[in-house]
Amino acid sequence: MDAMLEGILNYSKIGRIPFQESQLDLHRLVQNIIQQLAPPSHIQILVETPLPVIIGDPGWMTEVFVNLLENAIKFMDKPRD
Repeated sequence: MDAMLEGILNYSKIGRIPFQESQLDLHRLVQNIIQQLAPPSHIQILVETPLPVIIGDPGWMTEVFVNLLENAIKFMDKPRD
């Protein structure tokens, strides 16, 4: 429930927080996030193609990839049959 409320609060701030444009190496960003999340040993996250360098907000892009990867880990964290 806390995560859902935090997500709603963050969504409501989108128009009020200034956009911080900078050049982002998405491949490096995602690799750093994977290291920080430290998925369990039975889960391997592979980025098969290098991700591009873009212009965007580092905070928002980090949040997007953290949410995607956390959800992937959460829903793949089941024992193999």
